[in-house]
Amino acid sequence: MEFEGASDFRLRVTLAVLMGRSVSIEDIHRHERSEGLRECESNFLDLVKKLSDSIEVELDDDRCGLSVHPGQLVGGALTHTCTTDRGLGYWLEMLLLLLPFCRNRSSVTLKGITNFDGDLSVDTIRSVSLPLLHFFGIDKEEVSLKVEKRGFVPNGDHSKGPGAGLSPGYGMLLTAETTSGAVLSCERWTHGKPTEPEEIGRETALSLLAEIGAGGCVDTSHQVLILCAMALCREDVSRIRLGPLTPRAVRCLRLLYTVLGVRFSLEEVVSNRKREQMEEGQGDMPMAIRKQKMESAAAQEAEQEEDGVPVRDVVVMATCRGAGYRNMSRKAI
Repeated sequence: MEFEGASDFRLRVTLAVLMGRSVSIEDIHRHERSEGLRECESNFLDLVKKLSDSIEVELDDDRCGLSVHPGQLVGGALTHTCTTDRGLGYWLEMLLLLLPFCRNRSSVTLKGITNFDGDLSVDTIRSVSLPLLHFFGIDKEEVSLKVEKRGFVPNGDHSKGPGAGLSPGYGMLLTAETTSGAVLSCERWTHGKPTEPEEIGRETALSLLAEIGAGGCVDTSHQVLILCAMALCREDVSRIRLGPLTPRAVRCLRLLYTVLGVRFSLEEVVSNRKREQMEEGQGDMPMAIRKQKMESAAAQEAEQEEDGVPVRDVVVMATCRGAGYRNMSRKAI
């Protein structure tokens, strides 16, 4: 497989390793102020190498191109020190996809920034991301996340005492659970800058309300994880309702088709809020005419698609048949 650019670097490598397919990526951060592989990207490759056996990574002299020839995912007990330019969620998000398919049961200790505005925090991973895996056959007893210490930018804190790190900081994680058990989340953390607690609280609350109003069963930060899990699971039909797709989720859909051959069907869902907006002002209009107007509006919006992927702000029902990927290397106990 061949790709260009630095977009979705982690996901490209992760899917290639899972499928055992060699991948070449060119023009990584080419023509940017700092060309070539970033520290966090190089560090992520180091983590993948620790998890794998016989993997080969070839990096060009200018660090703008590389080739990865996967080996076998082995796993086991290991410790890895992450860079401080990204939060631990940068590494954990991909570990959630890799570890279930390692030959050995794994225990990974990561050292780095636990709460970083822009990456999923360890709290979100533990409270929201891990429970999502339970829908795909991973028991609660098989996966857990324990926070020994906390670290904020630039060097690592959260509290006093032995659990504190080297830098001060604070933040907030808010979750909302629906009556059907879906959990939505939003978080905000200080990013090495002085911020009033009231401002953090207000921003977090408004963002969570926006996630709820989007109408999806998962928040936007978990769209990629859930789509990947659906594509990798058993050869059965999986279905989920998502709010407006993020650009990252759209790229993920295309990547899953390229690497796994899994194609998603996306069908627009008219939310209750949108239905009310469409009916607003129609008064006593006959139901047949009202329905015709709604169908006409939906048909016009359906034309605004790119390669079959909606690019407008709509709620969609995403459906696919899993690739049936299995961990054949793990020994049965």
